[in-house]
Amino acid sequence: MLRPSTVLYFTFLIHAVAACEWGKHGKNCDKRCSKNCQVNLQRNLTHCNKETGECSDGCITGWYAAQCDQLCSKNCLDNVCNHVNGHCANGCSGNQKGDFCEITKDVKVKTDETTGLSTAHVAVIITVPLVAISVIIVVTVVIKRQYNRRKSNRRPTAVTDPENPEDEPLLRVLQLY
Repeated sequence: MLRPSTVLYFTFLIHAVAACEWGKHGKNCDKRCSKNCQVNLQRNLTHCNKETGECSDGCITGWYAAQCDQLCSKNCLDNVCNHVNGHCANGCSGNQKGDFCEITKDVKVKTDETTGLSTAHVAVIITVPLVAISVIIVVTVVIKRQYNRRKSNRRPTAVTDPENPEDEPLLRVLQLY
C-alpha cells in the first residue's frame, strides 16, 4: 500500500511537469508558443499545449493550423480563414471560389438575347466606324491645309504685254509646282 507522502510526491511530480508557464511549451518548457497564437484576453498572454505547441485559443487573423504556422489564402475575403482547416470563413475576394479561394471563376460575358452579341462586340462595332471617320476627317484637314499653303506661296509677277508696251503691266500668276 502506498503511503500518503508517496501519493503526494507523485501528485507533485505530475502537476509540476504537466504544464509550462504561459507562452511556452516543450519537454523542458524551453520553446515559445507561436507568435501567431491568439492572445488569451483574461491573461493577456498566449497559451499552447505543452507537448504539441498547439495554440489553445486559436490563431490571430490571417493564420491557421494547430500551431498557427500556415498563412490563410491571399484570396480569402478580409484575410479571414478557419483557424483549424484554413477554409476561407468570409468567402472569397474577386473572381475566386473554392474552400481556399484557389479557383478562378469563369467570367461570363453578357450577351444581348435578341442579337446574340456581347457587350464587347457591340462596343467594337460602334468604335471602329467612329475611329475610321475621325481618321478621314483628320487626313482631309491636313490635305486642305497643305493645299492652302501651296496656294498662298504663289507669287504674282508683273509682265508687260509685248504688243502694247504702253499699257499697264498685266499680272500673271506663275504657279510654282
